[in-house]
Amino acid sequence: MSKNRMTQRTLRLTLRPFKRSDAKYVFKWASDEEVSRYMTWTAHKSIEETRCFVDSIAGATKTNPYNWIISLNETGMPIGSIGSTEQNLAAKSCDVGYCLHRDYWHRGIMTEALTAVLSFLMYEEGFERITAYHNVLNPNSGKVMKKCGMRYEATKQVYLELKDEYITADCYAINK
Repeated sequence: MSKNRMTQRTLRLTLRPFKRSDAKYVFKWASDEEVSRYMTWTAHKSIEETRCFVDSIAGATKTNPYNWIISLNETGMPIGSIGSTEQNLAAKSCDVGYCLHRDYWHRGIMTEALTAVLSFLMYEEGFERITAYHNVLNPNSGKVMKKCGMRYEATKQVYLELKDEYITADCYAINK
């Protein structure tokens, strides 16, 4: 692990905190309708929208340090993001979500990133339970969760405020 304990390294990836300069890379996948189709948010319409998003994540590191850019060790290029949007410190639980540039789908990259994040959150940060949801129309995301040791718990209706719609989502969880 590097000097910054929030930076994770795996065989092919570096997971590190967001920087303002990441916006131009994040826009590449955040503006892609195919990538955003199953996300909780709509595709970004402008680089300015992405800058605001990146600034909000980068600026929230004191209140929520659990968000990372996924970059390739080989090139250093950001290709996705992973993190936790909600934590319940009293219950020692949190959720995780992730997003990946479509050029890198089906290569085991998200499985590698999620495995690192689950391990960090449980064994470095002390979370006892971690959950994740995926749209049932995106079963590949559920496959990632299963490969990382998460177990299916329930299917439920979830309201996506940013899209103003309900979706059917599968919930997966892992306990320490």
